[in-house]
Amino acid sequence: MWTRSSIAALSAVLVMATSAPAHAQGRAVTDMAGTRVALPRSINRIATLNSVPVINSIVMAFGDAGKIVNGLPDYANTPRYKYHRLFAPALVAKPAMLGGNREPNLEELLKAAPDVAFTMDVGTAELLRRNHITTVFLAWRQPEEIKQVVTLVGAVLNKPDVAADYVKYFDQTLSRVTNVTRGIPALRRPRVLYCNLGRLTQEQLIGEWWIDTAGGVSLTNNGRTTEAFTFSLEQLFSWDP
Repeated sequence: MWTRSSIAALSAVLVMATSAPAHAQGRAVTDMAGTRVALPRSINRIATLNSVPVINSIVMAFGDAGKIVNGLPDYANTPRYKYHRLFAPALVAKPAMLGGNREPNLEELLKAAPDVAFTMDVGTAELLRRNHITTVFLAWRQPEEIKQVVTLVGAVLNKPDVAADYVKYFDQTLSRVTNVTRGIPALRRPRVLYCNLGRLTQEQLIGEWWIDTAGGVSLTNNGRTTEAFTFSLEQLFSWDP
């Protein structure tokens, strides 16, 4: 039998359900650190952090450059990244949300109120989540992870079909390249050093795969599994790339 108190309790539950935040009523994905991330139903404001040019490029591939709320950090305001300003000129007027040490500027981020933030740094993801910013961690150290990143971003942006088209294009392009390079004899493959000469560091593990796939031999490909590899000037001369 319904009592006045039970009716009141049911009414309170119904009010809580209908007034739940967008995240509670929305969607969820599992990011590349294995974290389940609740998402709003639609994504209109995107923050990109740490590996900003890389993540921007992925967002641009989905046609969503206009949703990026942050500008380029100081390290990316160079001719090397000029095409970001060409494809998304609005980035010039937007605030940088990374400091000189690549730490997130929480004040600017909270002011921008992104629906989601993408980062390739686990520490940044944890910091943003502690400050109630919905954050998705991305990683692409291995070639298959490129397709995983695109598929994940496609799920976040509600564009799984675009992601599927990209993955198909990726596989087709890779097949065309390897059909050519697999026939290059070992002695004709150039010995390549891909690095930051200022730091004497090869900073991207996936660079080993780039070089091998393109028909070269990477001099830093020593079976490492860490993202960065630092070497000495003596080692550089010894390699004689």
